[in-house]
Amino acid sequence: MSTMDIDKKKLRSLFTPVKHKFNERFGAFTHKRISDDWYYHSMAFVTDDFGYVFGFNIGLFRIIADENYDMAGMNIVLRTNGRGAKHRKTIEQFFRENLPDQIATHVYSYSGSDRGGAGVVFPMYRKITKFTSQNQLVAYLDECIEAFRPLLVKMVEDESDLFNDFYRAQRPWDEYLKDFVL
Repeated sequence: MSTMDIDKKKLRSLFTPVKHKFNERFGAFTHKRISDDWYYHSMAFVTDDFGYVFGFNIGLFRIIADENYDMAGMNIVLRTNGRGAKHRKTIEQFFRENLPDQIATHVYSYSGSDRGGAGVVFPMYRKITKFTSQNQLVAYLDECIEAFRPLLVKMVEDESDLFNDFYRAQRPWDEYLKDFVL
């Protein structure tokens, strides 16, 4: 499948089953972002003390600047600057220790206004050209969703209470991580 096989007109139908799977696993309250650099469904987490902490994104991404979307998969974007820098470093270490190796070993940094602040990205991408059909691509995105779920469970079960005050950055605003994961 070439990058041209997935144009913006086809994305809505392509992502319908992905969105249903995403919502089934994490609840109906997710959001969608579309730009020339990405097309994804997402959920983000905040605390009253720190504001935005991290988000999970599933979709298509443009990594190579002169191409259309060239990667499919997921990423976790963790903001490392802002209030609570020490707490944020502890969260980053937790992610590094508890994410599957195929995600935790390919971490890269980000900075700039497109995401706000600075931080790290934990990616699980595959080149779109590696897929032979849209069904294969959707199956891979389902696999990415399933790779993220165990991390959420570990966060809720963490005995240090590191994630007790995390709630979803979308409606319903009072839905804490522990409320929908277990």
